[in-house]
Amino acid sequence: MGAITQVRVLGGVIGIAIAQVVVSSTIRSDLASILNPTQLDSLLQSTASIAALSPGQAADVRRVYGHAFNLQTRMVMYFAIASLVVCLLGFRRHPKSFAETGKKGMEGEGEGVERVDPQASDVALVESARPRPRPRPLNGV
Repeated sequence: MGAITQVRVLGGVIGIAIAQVVVSSTIRSDLASILNPTQLDSLLQSTASIAALSPGQAADVRRVYGHAFNLQTRMVMYFAIASLVVCLLGFRRHPKSFAETGKKGMEGEGEGVERVDPQASDVALVESARPRPRPRPLNGV
């Protein structure tokens, strides 16, 4: 797995964690006045515990869950809009071609950069890649 893929996965995991925190905190704060702490803890462990609640409490729980998921969806939408804006800021009307970028990158790179003849054989490429001997110092050592 490449580094970019790992960063994408890391970003996804962080996004899921943030979204879960938003949902959990919304549910805790909105249901604190409706459910007792034991019911709230069992609800956060499993939504199957809704069956043990009274019909009025179950309706309130469903309403709060709907609100929390809507909030989570809006948060993801805002991140998507911000990502789109960042992508648009990087847009170029006339992008540089790879050939132009390569030529400019080769020019002015400093010492040690050699242009390789595309018609050269593999032996010539290996020969040019070998390190050059260092010059001897003037003091003879």
